[in-house]
Amino acid sequence: MSGPAALAIWTGAVLDASLKTTVVLGLGLAVTRALKRSSAANRHAVWTLTFAALPALLWASHRRGPQVAIDAPWLAALWLTGACVAAAPLAVSTWRLRRIRWTQTGSVGRTRLGVSAHISGPITWGWLRPVVLLSPRVIEAAPHREAALAHELAHVQRGDWLIHTLTWLTCAAFWFHPLVWPAWRQLAMEAEHAADDAAIASGVAPSSLAALLLGLASHRPPRGALGIVSSPTATRIRSILEPRTRHASRWRASVVSSAGLALALTALGQWQPWTAPPENVTCQPAHPRPLP
Repeated sequence: MSGPAALAIWTGAVLDASLKTTVVLGLGLAVTRALKRSSAANRHAVWTLTFAALPALLWASHRRGPQVAIDAPWLAALWLTGACVAAAPLAVSTWRLRRIRWTQTGSVGRTRLGVSAHISGPITWGWLRPVVLLSPRVIEAAPHREAALAHELAHVQRGDWLIHTLTWLTCAAFWFHPLVWPAWRQLAMEAEHAADDAAIASGVAPSSLAALLLGLASHRPPRGALGIVSSPTATRIRSILEPRTRHASRWRASVVSSAGLALALTALGQWQPWTAPPENVTCQPAHPRPLP
């Protein structure tokens, strides 16, 4: 007896998980809007956990096996092509980051600090041995240097580069979903706002950080790195100069969101929006091989 091929099961799992992804992203959007007056760190935590749920949905759908199989090789080829195209900018950018010429000027813990004339603004990348690079233009102005370092080191402390990379790969797997990329942009924007809040909480003057953003408004970091102007400048400056309490911690939101997502995933695990037709699920007699 022969059942659906592994490729057919994977194709059906992607379809089944994408339907459930709509619900999860919708929940993430609803929660972050409810936390509009909360800290950016809390909203970023919610989006991070939302994206972490998507691979879990794909795994759960794949475990249904032949029940989700779609025997459409062209559809599998289309999905694979789109996923490779979506992931390519991240791969190319990461390769280019490793080719940037820079000089190490110091370190903070495991984070290497450096200067490079080949960049126009501060950038951060890496996880186990993160790198923070500043341009000579930023280093020359002491207030700008302090603001840029505090912002980029906040990214390192929060683990934002790893989150940035993993969520991009998740988006590549769901590249066809209309809500995935807008949600990713929201996550990236909240990461920048949260790093701003952490920099100000560490003692950086809001006016210095706002002045740095204005001076680097035309700078765009490589896609594989984090940069201080990765999100709209006007929105950032308005948030920076707004007098309010800034909370850099995101653990409370993480705990609450984890509990909510656990309940949502349990409920979604019982929901079967896509089920293959009976003829795809039932094993069919395999064609006997001719005897030699």
